Amino acid sequence: MRVLFQARLVEGDFAICNIRFAELAHGFEPVGAKVGQDVFNAPRDAVETMLAEWWKSLLGLERVSIRDDFFALGGQSLAALRLFAQIKKKYGLELGLSILYSAPTIEALARLVRKEEAPPTSVIVPIQPKGDRSPLFLIHGLLGTLNFFNDFVAHCEPDQPILGVQSQMLAGATDPVMSMEELAQKYLAEIRAVQPHGPYYFLGYSFGGVLAFEMAQQLAAAQEPLGMLGMLDTREAGLVRDIKQVESGRQKIARWGMRLLRELRHAAVGPRRIAYFSKLVADRYNYHLIPRLTRAIHLRFVRAGRRLPWFLLNDHHINEFAAAEYRPRPYAGKITLFRAARGIASADDRFGADLGWDRWTTGGVEVHEIPGTHEDLMTEPNVRVVAQEVAGCLARDRKTHDRDAKLIHSNQDIATAGASLLAVNE
Repeated sequence: MRVLFQARLVEGDFAICNIRFAELAHGFEPVGAKVGQDVFNAPRDAVETMLAEWWKSLLGLERVSIRDDFFALGGQSLAALRLFAQIKKKYGLELGLSILYSAPTIEALARLVRKEEAPPTSVIVPIQPKGDRSPLFLIHGLLGTLNFFNDFVAHCEPDQPILGVQSQMLAGATDPVMSMEELAQKYLAEIRAVQPHGPYYFLGYSFGGVLAFEMAQQLAAAQEPLGMLGMLDTREAGLVRDIKQVESGRQKIARWGMRLLRELRHAAVGPRRIAYFSKLVADRYNYHLIPRLTRAIHLRFVRAGRRLPWFLLNDHHINEFAAAEYRPRPYAGKITLFRAARGIASADDRFGADLGWDRWTTGGVEVHEIPGTHEDLMTEPNVRVVAQEVAGCLARDRKTHDRDAKLIHSNQDIATAGASLLAVNE
Protein backbone atom coordinates (compact mmCIF):
# COMPACT_ATOMS: atom_id res chain seq x y z
CA MET A 1 0.00 0.00 0.00
CA ARG A 2 1.22 3.48 -0.73
CA VAL A 3 0.40 6.44 1.46
CA LEU A 4 1.28 9.85 0.06
CA PHE A 5 1.10 13.16 1.79
CA GLN A 6 2.58 16.57 1.26
CA ALA A 7 4.53 18.44 3.92
CA ARG A 8 4.51 22.19 3.36
CA LEU A 9 7.96 23.65 3.90
CA VAL A 10 6.94 27.21 3.17
CA GLU A 11 3.57 28.88 2.75
CA GLY A 12 2.33 30.38 -0.51
CA ASP A 13 4.02 29.61 -3.79
CA PHE A 14 7.26 28.19 -2.41
CA ALA A 15 8.53 24.64 -2.56
CA ILE A 16 6.37 21.74 -1.46
CA CYS A 17 8.11 18.52 -0.60
CA ASN A 18 6.36 15.24 -1.40
CA ILE A 19 7.07 12.66 1.26
CA ARG A 20 6.37 9.10 0.20
CA PHE A 21 5.56 6.22 2.50
CA ALA A 22 5.80 3.30 0.12
CA GLU A 23 7.41 0.43 1.95
CA LEU A 24 6.90 1.94 5.41
CA ALA A 25 3.15 1.67 5.24
CA HIS A 26 3.11 -1.87 3.92
CA GLY A 27 0.32 -3.55 5.80
CA PHE A 28 -0.68 -0.33 7.55
CA GLU A 29 -4.41 0.19 7.98
CA PRO A 30 -5.03 3.95 7.86
CA VAL A 31 -8.70 3.54 8.64
CA GLY A 32 -9.35 0.75 11.13
CA ALA A 33 -12.69 0.03 12.76
CA LYS A 34 -12.98 1.92 16.00
CA VAL A 35 -14.70 1.03 19.21
CA GLY A 36 -18.41 1.31 18.93
CA GLN A 37 -18.66 0.81 15.16
CA ASP A 38 -21.83 -0.96 14.04
CA VAL A 39 -19.97 -3.26 11.63
CA PHE A 40 -18.61 -6.40 13.28
CA ASN A 41 -16.12 -8.52 11.37
CA ALA A 42 -15.85 -11.98 12.89
CA PRO A 43 -12.67 -14.12 12.74
CA ARG A 44 -12.44 -16.17 9.53
CA ASP A 45 -9.88 -18.83 10.42
CA ALA A 46 -8.03 -20.45 13.33
CA VAL A 47 -5.30 -17.79 13.52
CA GLU A 48 -7.74 -14.86 13.67
CA THR A 49 -9.88 -16.76 16.19
CA MET A 50 -6.89 -17.36 18.46
CA LEU A 51 -5.75 -13.73 18.21
CA ALA A 52 -9.29 -12.54 18.97
CA GLU A 53 -9.41 -14.73 22.09
CA TRP A 54 -6.13 -13.31 23.32
CA TRP A 55 -7.25 -9.72 22.63
CA LYS A 56 -10.51 -10.26 24.54
CA SER A 57 -8.66 -11.75 27.51
CA LEU A 58 -5.93 -9.10 27.62
CA LEU A 59 -8.20 -6.11 27.02
CA GLY A 60 -11.17 -7.32 29.11
CA LEU A 61 -13.66 -7.26 26.23
CA GLU A 62 -16.58 -9.53 25.37
CA ARG A 63 -16.01 -9.43 21.62
CA VAL A 64 -13.48 -8.00 19.20
CA SER A 65 -13.79 -7.32 15.49
CA ILE A 66 -10.82 -8.34 13.35
CA ARG A 67 -10.65 -4.74 12.12
CA ASP A 68 -10.69 -3.09 15.54
CA ASP A 69 -7.61 -1.03 16.33
CA PHE A 70 -5.52 -2.32 19.27
CA PHE A 71 -4.80 1.15 20.63
CA ALA A 72 -8.37 2.40 20.09
CA LEU A 73 -9.53 -0.54 22.21
CA GLY A 74 -7.34 0.69 25.05
CA GLY A 75 -4.32 -1.55 24.43
CA GLN A 76 -1.17 -0.58 26.30
CA SER A 77 2.45 -1.74 26.35
CA LEU A 78 1.98 -4.44 29.01
CA ALA A 79 -0.92 -6.01 27.10
CA ALA A 80 1.16 -5.88 23.89
CA LEU A 81 4.08 -7.63 25.61
CA ARG A 82 1.81 -10.41 26.83
CA LEU A 83 0.21 -10.73 23.41
CA PHE A 84 3.54 -11.13 21.64
CA ALA A 85 4.74 -13.59 24.29
CA GLN A 86 1.70 -15.76 23.49
CA ILE A 87 2.32 -15.41 19.73
CA LYS A 88 5.94 -16.49 20.20
CA LYS A 89 4.97 -19.45 22.38
CA LYS A 90 2.31 -20.79 20.01
CA TYR A 91 3.63 -19.82 16.58
CA GLY A 92 7.37 -19.42 17.20
CA LEU A 93 7.26 -15.91 15.74
CA GLU A 94 9.10 -13.10 17.53
CA LEU A 95 7.67 -9.65 16.83
CA GLY A 96 8.65 -6.22 18.14
CA LEU A 97 6.10 -3.97 19.85
CA SER A 98 6.35 -1.44 17.03
CA ILE A 99 4.63 -3.98 14.76
CA LEU A 100 1.34 -2.84 16.30
CA TYR A 101 1.77 0.57 14.67
CA SER A 102 1.88 -0.95 11.18
CA ALA A 103 -0.42 -3.90 11.96
CA PRO A 104 -2.82 -2.63 14.66
CA THR A 105 -5.70 -4.99 13.81
CA ILE A 106 -6.23 -8.74 14.15
CA GLU A 107 -6.65 -8.94 10.38
CA ALA A 108 -3.27 -7.31 9.70
CA LEU A 109 -1.50 -9.16 12.52
CA ALA A 110 -2.83 -12.51 11.30
CA ARG A 111 -1.20 -11.92 7.91
CA LEU A 112 2.17 -11.68 9.67
CA VAL A 113 1.49 -14.78 11.78
CA ARG A 114 0.53 -16.78 8.66
CA LYS A 115 3.71 -15.41 7.06
CA GLU A 116 1.71 -14.05 4.12
CA GLU A 117 3.61 -10.81 4.73
CA ALA A 118 7.06 -10.18 6.18
CA PRO A 119 7.49 -7.90 9.21
CA PRO A 120 8.78 -4.40 8.30
CA THR A 121 12.56 -4.19 8.10
CA SER A 122 12.85 -0.41 8.31
CA VAL A 123 13.74 1.54 11.45
CA ILE A 124 11.02 4.03 10.42
CA VAL A 125 7.58 3.23 11.86
CA PRO A 126 4.52 5.13 10.52
CA ILE A 127 2.79 5.89 13.82
CA GLN A 128 0.50 8.63 12.49
CA PRO A 129 1.27 9.23 8.80
CA LYS A 130 -1.65 11.54 7.96
CA GLY A 131 -1.34 15.30 7.74
CA ASP A 132 0.07 18.10 5.62
CA ARG A 133 2.89 19.24 7.93
CA SER A 134 6.50 18.18 8.17
CA PRO A 135 6.62 14.97 10.23
CA LEU A 136 7.81 14.77 13.80
CA PHE A 137 10.37 11.97 14.22
CA LEU A 138 10.26 10.25 17.62
CA ILE A 139 13.65 8.72 18.46
CA HIS A 140 13.77 5.57 20.59
CA GLY A 141 15.32 5.40 24.05
CA LEU A 142 17.92 3.02 25.48
CA LEU A 143 15.74 -0.09 25.09
CA GLY A 144 15.05 0.61 21.42
CA THR A 145 11.24 0.45 21.45
CA LEU A 146 8.68 3.16 20.73
CA ASN A 147 5.94 2.05 23.12
CA PHE A 148 7.15 4.71 25.57
CA PHE A 149 5.55 7.32 23.27
CA ASN A 150 2.05 5.76 23.19
CA ASP A 151 0.43 8.20 25.61
CA PHE A 152 2.26 11.12 24.01
CA VAL A 153 0.92 10.30 20.54
CA ALA A 154 -2.63 10.10 21.94
CA HIS A 155 -2.36 13.79 22.93
CA CYS A 156 -0.88 15.02 19.64
CA GLU A 157 -2.92 16.88 17.06
CA PRO A 158 -4.54 14.49 14.55
CA ASP A 159 -3.12 16.34 11.54
CA GLN A 160 0.47 16.16 12.84
CA PRO A 161 2.33 13.39 10.98
CA ILE A 162 4.39 11.30 13.39
CA LEU A 163 7.06 8.79 12.42
CA GLY A 164 8.90 6.66 14.94
CA VAL A 165 12.55 5.65 14.70
CA GLN A 166 12.93 2.23 16.34
CA SER A 167 16.21 0.45 17.04
CA GLN A 168 18.27 -1.33 14.41
CA MET A 169 17.78 -4.66 16.21
CA LEU A 170 13.98 -4.40 16.13
CA ALA A 171 14.31 -3.72 12.39
CA GLY A 172 16.09 -7.06 12.00
CA ALA A 173 19.78 -6.05 12.00
CA THR A 174 22.07 -9.07 12.37
CA ASP A 175 25.36 -7.16 12.29
CA PRO A 176 24.55 -3.96 14.24
CA VAL A 177 26.66 -0.82 14.16
CA MET A 178 28.19 0.04 17.53
CA SER A 179 28.91 3.77 17.62
CA MET A 180 26.63 6.79 17.98
CA GLU A 181 28.01 8.27 14.77
CA GLU A 182 27.28 5.09 12.79
CA LEU A 183 23.82 4.79 14.32
CA ALA A 184 23.00 8.38 13.35
CA GLN A 185 24.29 7.82 9.82
CA LYS A 186 22.27 4.62 9.46
CA TYR A 187 19.05 6.19 10.75
CA LEU A 188 19.48 9.37 8.70
CA ALA A 189 19.79 7.33 5.51
CA GLU A 190 16.31 5.91 6.17
CA ILE A 191 14.89 9.23 7.39
CA ARG A 192 16.09 11.01 4.26
CA ALA A 193 14.66 8.23 2.07
CA VAL A 194 11.28 9.21 3.56
CA GLN A 195 11.89 12.96 3.74
CA PRO A 196 14.73 13.96 1.37
CA HIS A 197 15.13 17.53 2.64
CA GLY A 198 14.54 19.57 5.77
CA PRO A 199 13.41 21.09 7.91
CA TYR A 200 13.53 18.03 10.17
CA TYR A 201 11.84 17.87 13.56
CA PHE A 202 13.34 15.44 16.11
CA LEU A 203 12.20 14.45 19.59
CA GLY A 204 14.30 11.89 21.47
CA TYR A 205 13.77 10.43 24.92
CA SER A 206 16.85 10.06 27.15
CA PHE A 207 19.34 8.11 24.98
CA GLY A 208 17.27 9.16 21.95
CA GLY A 209 18.09 12.80 22.69
CA VAL A 210 21.82 12.08 22.36
CA LEU A 211 21.16 10.23 19.12
CA ALA A 212 19.08 13.16 17.84
CA PHE A 213 21.97 15.50 18.74
CA GLU A 214 24.40 13.50 16.60
CA MET A 215 21.89 13.33 13.72
CA ALA A 216 21.55 17.12 13.95
CA GLN A 217 25.33 17.40 13.64
CA GLN A 218 25.38 15.27 10.50
CA LEU A 219 22.44 17.17 8.96
CA ALA A 220 24.25 20.45 9.63
CA ALA A 221 27.33 19.08 7.87
CA ALA A 222 25.08 18.20 4.91
CA GLN A 223 23.63 21.77 5.03
CA GLU A 224 20.13 20.47 5.72
CA PRO A 225 17.96 22.63 8.02
CA LEU A 226 16.71 21.33 11.36
CA GLY A 227 13.37 22.64 12.57
CA MET A 228 13.60 21.34 16.14
CA LEU A 229 16.17 19.34 18.09
CA GLY A 230 14.01 18.17 20.99
CA MET A 231 15.27 16.19 23.97
CA LEU A 232 13.13 14.54 26.64
CA ASP A 233 15.06 14.65 29.93
CA THR A 234 18.35 13.80 28.21
CA ARG A 235 21.50 14.41 30.23
CA GLU A 236 24.90 14.99 28.70
CA ALA A 237 26.65 12.00 30.26
CA GLY A 238 30.12 13.25 29.37
CA LEU A 239 29.74 16.12 31.84
CA VAL A 240 30.14 13.85 34.86
CA ARG A 241 33.03 12.03 33.20
CA ASP A 242 34.82 15.32 32.54
CA ILE A 243 34.13 16.65 36.05
CA LYS A 244 35.57 13.50 37.59
CA GLN A 245 38.78 13.98 35.62
CA VAL A 246 39.44 17.40 37.19
CA GLU A 247 38.09 16.68 40.67
CA SER A 248 40.64 16.70 43.46
CA GLY A 249 40.93 13.74 45.80
CA ARG A 250 39.37 15.77 48.60
CA GLN A 251 36.36 16.68 46.43
CA LYS A 252 35.81 13.04 45.45
CA ILE A 253 35.95 11.89 49.08
CA ALA A 254 33.50 14.63 50.11
CA ARG A 255 31.08 13.77 47.33
CA TRP A 256 31.16 10.05 48.03
CA GLY A 257 30.91 10.65 51.77
CA MET A 258 27.77 12.78 51.39
CA ARG A 259 26.24 10.22 49.05
CA LEU A 260 27.04 7.33 51.43
CA LEU A 261 25.54 9.15 54.40
CA ARG A 262 22.36 9.92 52.43
CA GLU A 263 21.95 6.34 51.30
CA LEU A 264 22.72 4.89 54.73
CA ARG A 265 20.16 7.20 56.32
CA HIS A 266 17.43 5.95 53.99
CA ALA A 267 18.56 2.32 54.14
CA ALA A 268 18.94 2.18 57.93
CA VAL A 269 16.27 4.44 59.43
CA GLY A 270 13.92 5.39 56.59
CA PRO A 271 10.23 4.38 56.76
CA ARG A 272 10.70 2.05 53.77
CA ARG A 273 14.28 1.04 54.48
CA ILE A 274 13.97 -2.57 53.25
CA ALA A 275 12.45 -1.51 49.93
CA TYR A 276 15.02 1.29 49.60
CA PHE A 277 17.94 -1.04 50.32
CA SER A 278 16.63 -3.61 47.82
CA LYS A 279 16.30 -0.95 45.14
CA LEU A 280 19.75 0.42 45.97
CA VAL A 281 21.37 -3.00 45.47
CA ALA A 282 19.37 -3.67 42.27
CA ASP A 283 20.32 -0.27 40.83
CA ARG A 284 24.02 -0.81 41.57
CA TYR A 285 23.83 -4.17 39.83
CA ASN A 286 21.76 -3.09 36.81
CA TYR A 287 23.15 0.40 36.21
CA HIS A 288 26.76 0.11 37.34
CA LEU A 289 28.12 -3.44 37.48
CA ILE A 290 26.41 -4.90 34.38
CA PRO A 291 27.02 -1.84 32.12
CA ARG A 292 30.72 -1.77 33.03
CA LEU A 293 31.07 -5.49 32.39
CA THR A 294 29.26 -5.44 29.04
CA ARG A 295 31.12 -2.30 27.95
CA ALA A 296 34.45 -4.03 28.60
CA ILE A 297 33.32 -7.06 26.57
CA HIS A 298 32.04 -4.84 23.74
CA LEU A 299 35.34 -2.97 23.62
CA ARG A 300 37.30 -6.20 23.24
CA PHE A 301 35.14 -7.36 20.34
CA VAL A 302 35.10 -3.96 18.61
CA ARG A 303 38.86 -3.48 18.86
CA ALA A 304 39.41 -7.02 17.56
CA GLY A 305 37.06 -6.35 14.63
CA ARG A 306 34.89 -9.31 15.59
CA ARG A 307 31.10 -9.70 15.66
CA LEU A 308 29.34 -9.71 19.00
CA PRO A 309 28.20 -13.06 20.40
CA TRP A 310 24.46 -13.74 20.25
CA PHE A 311 23.88 -13.10 23.98
CA LEU A 312 25.13 -9.49 23.62
CA LEU A 313 23.00 -8.73 20.56
CA ASN A 314 20.37 -6.67 22.35
CA ASP A 315 19.46 -3.01 22.13
CA HIS A 316 20.11 -2.16 25.75
CA HIS A 317 23.76 -3.22 25.73
CA ILE A 318 24.52 -1.90 22.24
CA ASN A 319 22.98 1.51 22.89
CA GLU A 320 24.58 1.75 26.32
CA PHE A 321 27.97 1.08 24.76
CA ALA A 322 27.40 3.66 22.00
CA ALA A 323 26.42 6.30 24.58
CA ALA A 324 29.40 5.57 26.84
CA GLU A 325 31.86 5.89 23.96
CA TYR A 326 30.28 8.99 22.41
CA ARG A 327 32.14 12.29 22.46
CA PRO A 328 29.92 15.24 21.39
CA ARG A 329 31.13 18.07 19.18
CA PRO A 330 29.96 21.71 19.36
CA TYR A 331 26.64 22.28 17.61
CA ALA A 332 25.68 25.61 16.05
CA GLY A 333 21.92 25.24 16.50
CA LYS A 334 19.50 25.42 19.43
CA ILE A 335 18.50 22.56 21.72
CA THR A 336 14.96 22.37 23.08
CA LEU A 337 15.07 20.42 26.35
CA PHE A 338 11.93 19.11 28.06
CA ARG A 339 13.28 18.44 31.55
CA ALA A 340 11.63 16.49 34.37
CA ALA A 341 11.14 18.75 37.40
CA ARG A 342 12.21 15.94 39.75
CA GLY A 343 14.77 14.42 37.41
CA ILE A 344 18.55 14.16 37.53
CA ALA A 345 19.08 17.91 37.93
CA SER A 346 17.27 17.88 41.27
CA ALA A 347 19.37 14.93 42.50
CA ASP A 348 22.77 15.98 41.12
CA ASP A 349 23.56 19.70 41.00
CA ARG A 350 26.57 19.11 38.76
CA PHE A 351 24.28 18.99 35.73
CA GLY A 352 22.51 22.33 36.10
CA ALA A 353 19.19 23.35 34.56
CA ASP A 354 20.32 22.48 31.00
CA LEU A 355 21.56 18.98 32.04
CA GLY A 356 25.03 19.76 30.76
CA TRP A 357 24.16 20.65 27.14
CA ASP A 358 24.93 24.37 27.22
CA ARG A 359 28.64 23.75 26.73
CA TRP A 360 27.98 21.94 23.43
CA THR A 361 25.76 24.43 21.64
CA THR A 362 26.25 28.00 20.48
CA GLY A 363 22.52 28.41 19.85
CA GLY A 364 21.57 27.97 23.50
CA VAL A 365 19.37 25.51 25.39
CA GLU A 366 15.69 26.31 25.75
CA VAL A 367 14.44 24.51 28.87
CA HIS A 368 10.82 23.51 29.45
CA GLU A 369 10.23 22.07 32.92
CA ILE A 370 7.73 19.20 33.02
CA PRO A 371 6.14 17.81 36.22
CA GLY A 372 7.39 14.41 37.31
CA THR A 373 10.52 12.27 37.24
CA HIS A 374 12.61 10.74 34.47
CA GLU A 375 10.57 7.54 34.74
CA ASP A 376 7.03 9.01 34.73
CA LEU A 377 7.64 11.97 32.43
CA MET A 378 5.77 10.27 29.57
CA THR A 379 2.84 8.91 31.56
CA GLU A 380 -0.40 10.56 32.65
CA PRO A 381 -0.86 13.27 33.72
CA ASN A 382 2.66 14.56 32.97
CA VAL A 383 2.65 13.47 29.33
CA ARG A 384 -0.26 15.82 28.63
CA VAL A 385 2.00 18.74 29.58
CA VAL A 386 4.79 17.34 27.39
CA ALA A 387 2.46 17.14 24.39
CA GLN A 388 1.25 20.72 24.91
CA GLU A 389 4.79 22.08 25.22
CA VAL A 390 6.03 20.15 22.19
CA ALA A 391 3.05 21.31 20.09
CA GLY A 392 3.77 24.92 21.02
CA CYS A 393 7.45 24.59 20.12
CA LEU A 394 6.65 22.92 16.80
CA ALA A 395 4.18 25.67 15.85
CA ARG A 396 6.66 28.41 16.75
CA ASP A 397 9.64 26.76 15.05
CA ARG A 398 7.61 26.19 11.87
CA LYS A 399 6.70 29.87 11.73
CA THR A 400 10.34 30.83 12.28
CA HIS A 401 11.54 28.50 9.54
CA ASP A 402 8.84 29.65 7.11
CA ARG A 403 9.73 33.30 7.75
CA ASP A 404 13.45 32.59 7.22
CA ALA A 405 12.70 30.62 4.06
CA LYS A 406 10.62 33.46 2.66
CA LEU A 407 13.41 35.93 3.45
CA ILE A 408 15.96 33.71 1.66
CA HIS A 409 13.71 33.43 -1.38
CA SER A 410 13.08 37.18 -1.31
CA ASN A 411 16.84 37.91 -1.19
CA GLN A 412 17.41 35.45 -4.03
CA ASP A 413 14.74 37.20 -6.11
CA ILE A 414 16.34 40.59 -5.40
CA ALA A 415 19.77 39.25 -6.36
CA THR A 416 18.35 37.76 -9.57
CA ALA A 417 16.59 41.02 -10.44
CA GLY A 418 19.79 42.98 -9.73
CA ALA A 419 21.82 40.71 -11.95
CA SER A 420 19.26 41.10 -14.75
CA LEU A 421 19.42 44.91 -14.50
CA LEU A 422 23.18 44.86 -14.64
CA ALA A 423 23.06 42.64 -17.71
CA VAL A 424 20.62 45.07 -19.43
CA ASN A 425 22.78 48.12 -18.58
CA GLU A 426 25.85 46.43 -19.98
